[in-house]
Amino acid sequence: MSRLRTPASVVSLALKMRSEGMRMSASGRVLEKSHISIMKWEQKMADQAPRWSHLPPQVQM
Repeated sequence: MSRLRTPASVVSLALKMRSEGMRMSASGRVLEKSHISIMKWEQKMADQAPRWSHLPPQVQM
């Protein structure tokens, strides 16, 4: 989560709130951030996912 103007702890909390089912607009109100910012953070993290995800081991039969 580099090059963000918002502290990583706030971004992390926003993503946790979203993963637990809180709506984007509600998350924004609680954190006093724009729902657009939260949407952009989610997109940035989604773009990074392939770099973090390990391929599952190949099962030979």
